[in-house]
Amino acid sequence: MNSKKANIRSVAEAAGVSCSTVSLVLNNRKGPSRKTRQQVIEAADGLSYRPEPLFQQAFQRQRTSQRADHNKTQTIGFLTSEMISQQLQRGDDYYSRVLSGIQRSIESRDYHLMVRTVRLNELALPAMVTERRVDGLVIEGDFSEEMLRMLAKQLPISLIDRTCTDLEADSVMPNVKQAMREQLHYLWDLGHQNIVTFQHAAPDLLVERSLRAFHQFFAERNHVLAHPTLCERREINSETHHRVIAEYAQELAAASPRPTALMTGDPYACDLLREFSRLGIRVPHDLSITGMDDIAEARASRPQLTSYRFPMEEMGHSATDILIERIQDRDRPIRHLLINGQFMERASCATVKTLSRSTHANTPSSKRNRKTT
Repeated sequence: MNSKKANIRSVAEAAGVSCSTVSLVLNNRKGPSRKTRQQVIEAADGLSYRPEPLFQQAFQRQRTSQRADHNKTQTIGFLTSEMISQQLQRGDDYYSRVLSGIQRSIESRDYHLMVRTVRLNELALPAMVTERRVDGLVIEGDFSEEMLRMLAKQLPISLIDRTCTDLEADSVMPNVKQAMREQLHYLWDLGHQNIVTFQHAAPDLLVERSLRAFHQFFAERNHVLAHPTLCERREINSETHHRVIAEYAQELAAASPRPTALMTGDPYACDLLREFSRLGIRVPHDLSITGMDDIAEARASRPQLTSYRFPMEEMGHSATDILIERIQDRDRPIRHLLINGQFMERASCATVKTLSRSTHANTPSSKRNRKTT
């Protein structure tokens, strides 16, 4: 029979079973005996019928006479938020590198991948979870703890970019504390002491850790921030983004004395570069800027943005690896991985020209793993 005409009904007729039995075999469900499963597989092969990739593992197990766990789909879900999807559309390769790492892991372990995007405030479980289409989830995005608890009750989960204190879930996190301190040491060595940071106000563990490291750095030096209001977290979303960025740039430009350095995330830094140019503030001559995450736009900006790059492929790969290990052994200890990155020195920072030699001589120095690109 032509493979285009082969369907579940023709497979059922050839195997001498019902369509529902064929469906159970293709979906790796319990019920059919080993003999019946073999009949269905042989009938499908004889008809050149091929199921969707999601079900192909069942065929392989039957052919190699391996024991099949018919509750498993051999599929991993990647659950992410609409906000991250928008960043991907913008050209932010931070999350595409995460996805690349996930893909490498599942391919090396003979799994399949299913990707779903949901709203951050969504509390309804995605269909791939309620319909048992996946064995576990890699989760990226600032979903509510309530949502994470609901998901964890259904299946194993692995978190990227966050942890949940009252939830037993594996996680992979970038070491943002180290990243923030390396950047601060770098700016401090250049003579910058009037430094501010722009951060969003949405619940975000990485932002909280970054700000904690920021304020700790100055507390250790008994240094009082000249403009604490410019370091306050800002309410910003896709609808208010351009207005908030423009207002912040104007607020910084009007500050007296004007800050000499700004630290923020790459997407905000790139937009602020354009606003400062419009306001006549030259980077790095009048203001030095550092970003975080080293996205493609940061490398293409003018001037090229000094940033901090995390190995997101490694993070995606590691999060998927520990998820699959959790699927195979639910009782193994919870793991929290902290991944270090690399400082990327480019053209958006310069020495404070008005700093006296004596002050500069007393400026603390540090050893850093820098890379110039």
